[in-house]
Amino acid sequence: MYSPAPCKKTQTAAESVKQGELVGEGSDAVVMKSQKDITIANELERRDRLDIYRNFLLYCMTGDVVQLPMGSNIVVERDQSEFLRLSQLGDILGLTQFDVAEVHQGLAEQAFRNQVQNTLGDGKLTKERSEFLKKMQQDMGLSDELASRIIKGVTNQRMMKDVDAQIAGGRLSLDEIRSMKEGGMDVEELVGENIRIDVFRKEVEDLMTSGKGEFDESEVFGSIRETLGLGEAKAKDIVKTIAQVRKRNSLVQAVSYLRQKNKEEVIKSLNNMIVCDKAVPDLKISWNKEEELMDLYSVYLLGEQPEERKKDLQKLLELSDESVKQLTDVVQSGGFAFDEESQEEALF
Repeated sequence: MYSPAPCKKTQTAAESVKQGELVGEGSDAVVMKSQKDITIANELERRDRLDIYRNFLLYCMTGDVVQLPMGSNIVVERDQSEFLRLSQLGDILGLTQFDVAEVHQGLAEQAFRNQVQNTLGDGKLTKERSEFLKKMQQDMGLSDELASRIIKGVTNQRMMKDVDAQIAGGRLSLDEIRSMKEGGMDVEELVGENIRIDVFRKEVEDLMTSGKGEFDESEVFGSIRETLGLGEAKAKDIVKTIAQVRKRNSLVQAVSYLRQKNKEEVIKSLNNMIVCDKAVPDLKISWNKEEELMDLYSVYLLGEQPEERKKDLQKLLELSDESVKQLTDVVQSGGFAFDEESQEEALF
């Protein structure tokens, strides 16, 4: 792994070069000083010269493998003389201090990126992992901005692998897309519009079949739509299409559960119908047995629903105020029997 040591050794070697390198032994030894007049700066492209310097730097960092007892071994970084030659090589290649720093910075970034990939594991940046990476960042001399960008990039890359798997399996959810956006990912670029439309459609269908009777237009056409990067007109068209089908189906289901004397499911189906009506209020639905419509309303009263929804249901079932008052009085007096054990028909 890269460490600040090679950079420091290179700097020390650069200072030593100015004094010269002792070559030979004994009385034959001479001091050889580095020169910068003759270079190959004009013979090779800058990129090629940087690659040559980088390769020799990696050679200096790799060192020799030393065998230890019991069959183990360690890698020993090469001594100062190799870094002295590295500095001389930089001069021959015509590299500036900026060029040399760029190579070291690049290796430090790559080493930190590798460390982040190994440290993250399952992709979660815990407090302990964050503290460890912070120390690694400082040891390698990287800025907070650069380290943050590297960590974010690795995190996003791992997230995208999960997203790809979820897309392939049809499991991508709104929450996952929200997490992607919070992570700074370009959702509209990474996730196709058809997939985002499918996620939006699923959210709308869940609201229209949950049985809760809740439909927040500001959430559907606001936060959900914006998270998925869909146009307002397209979102409204999708909601309208789903509601048109669900509105009629909800009434059919409510009548079916009424005949089965399943109070909870009747109320859920009626709530779904109310939600659909909020999306497509102009779509009228009808039922040819008025007595069943009145029974549906009576069952709804058993569920202690909010007054606003009772009024919404009255309007949907096209019941008069007089009929609603009669039904309410009967239910409140206990005259409306509706359970699985009851063998009698409802009031109407």
